[in-house]
Amino acid sequence: MSGEGWDKYITRFDEAPRTHLEVLRAAIVAGKLRHTGEEYRESPKLAPIFSDGTTILFTERAWGDLMAAIWNTEEKVDKYAFEDFAWKEDGPPVA
Repeated sequence: MSGEGWDKYITRFDEAPRTHLEVLRAAIVAGKLRHTGEEYRESPKLAPIFSDGTTILFTERAWGDLMAAIWNTEEKVDKYAFEDFAWKEDGPPVA
């Protein structure tokens, strides 16, 4: 599903998790984070825990979808797909 941006990605979700996803997106962009889903899974430091106690858990593929949507939008491109951020293979794409 290469080329999906944030606006399309966020519509997949009900209203309830959208606020948390927007906060997570802002933190990823601010920190210029480009971790793979495999890195997310392996590191307890990457599990998003919000100030209200909410956590969001992702599979490696779901993390890849999230990251691809974020970076397609931020870089104004349509080249990233979940595969680019799901597994380590060569690591996540560099900006």
